[in-house]
Amino acid sequence: MEGKKLDVNIVIYTILIEGLCIAGKIESARVLFRGLSSKGLQPNARTYNIMIKGLCIGGLTCEAEKLLTEMEEKVCSPDGYSYNIIIQGFINNNETDRAMELIQQMVERGSLRMHQLQN
Repeated sequence: MEGKKLDVNIVIYTILIEGLCIAGKIESARVLFRGLSSKGLQPNARTYNIMIKGLCIGGLTCEAEKLLTEMEEKVCSPDGYSYNIIIQGFINNNETDRAMELIQQMVERGSLRMHQLQN
């Protein structure tokens, strides 16, 4: 392996971001996430979902919601799992009103399917 160059791609960065979030190093994960574009990498749905979950676990639901909005505006659309993560994040952080608002918005847009909201 000596002298070989590792092809670092979004999958590797996603794994690193997930590891940082699991270790409780949310700020480091956030810095790494925000630096992806400078490395010519575009976060995918999994990368966004991991970062959103990490932010929610860290109690940073406002920032998680901003990431969800960013995800909606980019090519990488949120899926049921994305919404489930943030709704659970709101509930776990005693922000049930915000969870209900998001669910209501999803109903109004026709983007809510009840099977998407699971434990």
